[in-house]
This record gives sequence, structure tokens and C-alpha cells, in this order.
Amino acid sequence: MATVITINRPGVVALIRKAAKTLTHGNKIEAVALAVRRLLEQDARAGSLFGAHRDSVRVQEGVDPQRFSMLNPMPKPAARSSGD
Repeated sequence: MATVITINRPGVVALIRKAAKTLTHGNKIEAVALAVRRLLEQDARAGSLFGAHRDSVRVQEGVDPQRFSMLNPMPKPAARSSGD
């Protein structure tokens, strides 16, 4: 396993320096590690595990599982009157 990685592309080097200055007080190694960790976490969360396994989700009869989805959000509550 490599212990040294050389990056020669000026744009990438500048990006790493900027990220290091902003996020890790100038620590370029930690900035790269942070970026890679976040990419791996993002990739791990990309697919939904909800219902991924057979019989892991059961919907009772008469229930519409898409009733409150992102495409069909919950209705907003009615505006309240001032009382008088």
C-alpha cells in the first residue's frame, strides 16, 4: 500500500490547499482524508435500504404508502383566524 501520493495538477493542488486552509488549519493530508471520508459516506448513503430485504416492510391493507411522499407532500395546515 502506498504511503506517498504525488499530485501534480495545479488546479487540484490549489483546491487541496484552499480546502486545507479553510477546513483543517492548513493540514493538507487531513483535508484529503476528510474529502475521501465524505465521498465514501455519501456513496454509502446513495441507495435507500428501506424495503431492500424481502418482507422487511409490510403495509396494512387500506394504507397508501405513497400518500406522503416527496412528490406528494403532507398538506399544509389551514391558516388560523385571529379569533374575532
